[in-house]
Amino acid sequence: PRPILLDINRVQLRAGWDFRPDRRTAFHIDYYHQRYSDTNRNNGGNFSFLRNLVRNERFELETGYLYAASGFTKQIVSGYFAPSQFQRHAALGNIRAKLAPWAGFNFWGSLGREQVFREPFRLDGTARLSWDFTLSEHFKFAVGYGYFAISSVGRSGAYKTHTGYLTLESRF
Repeated sequence: PRPILLDINRVQLRAGWDFRPDRRTAFHIDYYHQRYSDTNRNNGGNFSFLRNLVRNERFELETGYLYAASGFTKQIVSGYFAPSQFQRHAALGNIRAKLAPWAGFNFWGSLGREQVFREPFRLDGTARLSWDFTLSEHFKFAVGYGYFAISSVGRSGAYKTHTGYLTLESRF
């Protein structure tokens, strides 16, 4: 990929706030500023609302709404998606299930509409699935897969990513 060949890196500053008016409702808002080594900048923010519909010891189901907006300061051809204006509206769904005291899975998905600059809104979606393993009271290991699709990246058609990941979480 071109960003790797050009040795482009990014530093991100992010501030966010979470508010829970009750045990089943969560609001989140954040702002971020990204500085790229090719002199480009990106500013954006997200707002989300989640409502827990089912919650017990072994299963949890949440639904909600996401609004996201961002924009890059320059239209530099460096090999990464850098729209001057981007916004997204999406329905959210989360499922968490505990299969054993030490193992469970998470599914997070969204389906909505996104807009690049002043083009028409088009369909987009994301999905992420992970298997979680509790190694001890302080360590959790997860292995997962993520999918992201945008249908209106300029005139080039669709943009899709497939991501595999491993995480080790340490709790203090």
